[in-house]
Amino acid sequence: KTWLYEISFIRPILLFLLVSYHAFAPYCGAWDASIVTDNEVYKWLAYAFRAFLLEAFVFVSGYVFTQQILKQHKFASLKQLIYSKFKRLIIPCWVFGLAYALIFNNLQWGGVICGIGHLWYLPCLFWCFIFTFLIYRSKIKLAYCIIGLLILATISFAPIPLQLNKAMYYLFFFYLGGLSWKNATTINKYATNRNMILLWLAFAALFVLVYLLREYNSSIYECFGLIGKAAILSVNNITQLLLATCGIASLYISAVVFLRRHKLRDWVSDIGNYGYGVYIFHQFILVGLYYYTNLPMVTSYWLPWIGTAIALSGSLLLSWVFRKTKLGRALI
Repeated sequence: KTWLYEISFIRPILLFLLVSYHAFAPYCGAWDASIVTDNEVYKWLAYAFRAFLLEAFVFVSGYVFTQQILKQHKFASLKQLIYSKFKRLIIPCWVFGLAYALIFNNLQWGGVICGIGHLWYLPCLFWCFIFTFLIYRSKIKLAYCIIGLLILATISFAPIPLQLNKAMYYLFFFYLGGLSWKNATTINKYATNRNMILLWLAFAALFVLVYLLREYNSSIYECFGLIGKAAILSVNNITQLLLATCGIASLYISAVVFLRRHKLRDWVSDIGNYGYGVYIFHQFILVGLYYYTNLPMVTSYWLPWIGTAIALSGSLLLSWVFRKTKLGRALI
């Protein structure tokens, strides 16, 4: 097995950001905010945690997938890929989606099929694998491909079912991951401390500008007609794409710089191996804690920190337990 140490470095960071974002989600309006009091600092922390979170997860998947295709020669046919990813992504989406719907009394078959709650990400990722495979087989010129993916990302607010609209946005980052693997040697030449610092500074500046613009756009959104609303959503998509690309570049370069001087410890790689399980389980834990227990009464100040600690440790434990069984390994 070829070990991608830069990906092993990145995955645990993304898992922490993922759990932390959902722990802080009520403060930025992404979840029901009735259980918390307004907190401007926590709202911006939630924004920071999600700034390039899912885009980076998709980038990592594209990076690994391209290595598997071009170096390990996996997935010789589209049929083989569909079978593998259907079993890996869609079946767990339905199994855990049904469990989520039953536990939280939200049984809607359409939601379960398309990905209920946070599980929408799994069919979205499924489409990214399929479409990227087709792009590789089609031999489209790089410039045309990038332009096409940027257009798709810009108009991905269109209400297309089965998470295809979300795949339209995230496909750019999946393909970007593949490009980064193909050009890793060239990219690594520019991975210096200076460039790493400059990228993080650029990301910080973009982050503030993008989220201030988004809050302004939200305040004027209802004042426009259909075309105006579409324009605002397009601007939001393209600015988010720029921000996420900068964040991913910053994190990737940081991984390369770190690994030049340090050896990655085994436990860091082991945590990354439980990433799929953490993604599946952490929201079950947080939703249960936030909306079905008295934990929010602890005080709004401590709630997200306690939620992060319990959800992260609990989802890691559940992942470890599941992977000890044959059925669990098949699902996560």
